[in-house]
Amino acid sequence: MSFNILAERLAPLHPVDEAILDFKVRAPRIVEEIKQNQADIICLQECDNWDSYYKPQFDEMGYQSAFQGRSNLKTEGIAILYKEDKYTLLETEGIDLDDVSKSYPERSDLFLHANTAMLCLFEMKDTKSRFIA
Repeated sequence: MSFNILAERLAPLHPVDEAILDFKVRAPRIVEEIKQNQADIICLQECDNWDSYYKPQFDEMGYQSAFQGRSNLKTEGIAILYKEDKYTLLETEGIDLDDVSKSYPERSDLFLHANTAMLCLFEMKDTKSRFIA
């Protein structure tokens, strides 16, 4: 499952009813949507309020997680959640896409400022098969 949960600071940029975009309304709905889907692995974008809200919620649901903050705003970023009863996280690598863009100055139009990426190497507990998410 992949989900852009819309960082709180970016919500006002969207022309939608403010009551819907309010974090106190939106965040529990996001958690409930994820809970209902019961995905084994979840990739989240535009995560903020990670330590104070989302991480404890997902911990209660049996997920472990890895978080990578943006290069200019470490409290907002991306997260990969996984069910700890099914997978072992072996390695995590954060990638600052600002650094990557410097290698391709002729294609700077492909890179947005302060974006980040993360690769996680997992092992399935039952088969010992490995994969990257």
